Amino acid sequence: MDDRKMQLYKKEQRLTIIFVILIMLMGHTATLFVLFPSWQGGSLWGFPLHYIIPLLTGWFGLSIVSYIMMVYCNRFDDEQEELNRELASSIKSTSSQRVVQAGKTVEGGN
Repeated sequence: MDDRKMQLYKKEQRLTIIFVILIMLMGHTATLFVLFPSWQGGSLWGFPLHYIIPLLTGWFGLSIVSYIMMVYCNRFDDEQEELNRELASSIKSTSSQRVVQAGKTVEGGN
């Protein structure tokens, strides 16, 4: 169980790092046009690229990344709950064993 728990912790760290990077990229695409001024030429749907791309990635890009993050985090939560249920059931099964002491049956192994 400890190995599976460690795998879940590592998965949580990976998910956090990946989605922080994606959200930062989506929310800060305007800085790319400042860093690379040669990208400012051109237009999309009649708008300058350095204006429309940050708006699209800021609104729609963040919405899409947030939705994907929600899906993956819900799956991760389900995996965590499953592990917790398995741990709880294994603890209950060991603590509810019957033990015979001096001719008496004692519940719970006490």
